[in-house]
Amino acid sequence: MDDLTSRRIPPPFGQTVRFLPGDLPRREASTSDVVRRFLAGFFLVLCVAAVAWPFLPRRYEAAGSVVLRPTDREGQSDSALSLRQPLDDNAVQSEMDLVSATSVLDAVIARHAIADDPEFARPPLLARLGWAPDPGAPTQGQLREAVRRHLIVARDRRSYTVRVGFWSADPAKAEAIAQTLVSTYLSDQVDRKRRAADALFQWLELRVGLIRARQQASAQAVEDYMARSGLVDRGDQISLDAQLVTLSQEAALARARAIELTTRAGTLAALQAANGLDGAPEVLASTTIQALKQSLSNALGRTVVMSPEQRAITEQIAAESNRIVRSASAEAENWSRREAALQGQIRAIRATLTERQRATMVLERLQQEAASDRTALADALTRMKGQTASGGAQRTDVEVVAHPETPREPAFPSLPLYALGSLLAAGLAGAAMNGRRLFARARRFLEF
Repeated sequence: MDDLTSRRIPPPFGQTVRFLPGDLPRREASTSDVVRRFLAGFFLVLCVAAVAWPFLPRRYEAAGSVVLRPTDREGQSDSALSLRQPLDDNAVQSEMDLVSATSVLDAVIARHAIADDPEFARPPLLARLGWAPDPGAPTQGQLREAVRRHLIVARDRRSYTVRVGFWSADPAKAEAIAQTLVSTYLSDQVDRKRRAADALFQWLELRVGLIRARQQASAQAVEDYMARSGLVDRGDQISLDAQLVTLSQEAALARARAIELTTRAGTLAALQAANGLDGAPEVLASTTIQALKQSLSNALGRTVVMSPEQRAITEQIAAESNRIVRSASAEAENWSRREAALQGQIRAIRATLTERQRATMVLERLQQEAASDRTALADALTRMKGQTASGGAQRTDVEVVAHPETPREPAFPSLPLYALGSLLAAGLAGAAMNGRRLFARARRFLEF
């Protein structure tokens, strides 16, 4: 068995290993060779890393900080109120998404000529190497996507503070575009609020026009109805009330008089039927009958036998008595007809008053509608005036607490991390230079 075989095959268990005189120099030579190989791979990787460091692409980040504020007028001027204003995560995320809105990106692209910047409008690598056709000038959507990939929009913990910035290979470009991004975002927010205010004002103006037309129509309806129903003449109502009072009094008097005369006529008719009319008060009070009776008494005093003169006087007395009865009946009928006529007039006046009352109820409803329209018009005018006053004082809902500054050091690559990674890669490269020996030792270890 030669020395090489004795070194590769492990000795049996319990047997002492004996080294030959030439084994130690060989082991020392083998160890120095391992160290030399490791150092060669280690320093080779370090040299390559040191040479590649200046050529690595840099990423400079310029970012500012903004604080989201509430949208009401009080919160815009009171920072303490803005901090107490509850904004949920969805509202904060939506406001962060507005930083990359199309209008903001288009303004950044137009101001900084992004379409002509090689950093954003560079063709693909295969096209630059000639392995693929040139796609031509990038579209506006591709430019937006390229700019969107360079945006920095991050929320600071769970507060209302948001970092807004831009990264680029050129620190001055990163700072300039970040400044433009923040200013454009603020102006775009004001423009959006102004457009919303203008739209609201136009809607209010249209609503005021509609309400004014409705109010004018309701007011005209009140006037037309007052003229058509006669309610515009308030003296007519007073006259009808006075007439109703007067006619009611006269009707009551006529009814009492008719009852009295009807009773008297009935009494006279009954006395006449019972041949007792001579004792009636009306007959006794009649001067004509008294004169006739006096003439009859004189005629009776002259002769005993009834003469034609006496008979004529008696007939005149009977005729006068009948006239008194008929006169009482006629007067009773006259008063009854007068009462009926007065009652008819009263009913007509009451019907007129009823119609006026109904018309008054309709008029009150129309007046209420007109009053409601006037109130709605006043409220709409007040709101439109308030919107006009606040339309020119639109402010942003964001407060800039830190403006973007030109970065002095690149955010990528980081020198400490690059050095640590280079050392780790150098160690792995040195170990790879002695891969066979390490693999052989690991196999012998596993076999043992």
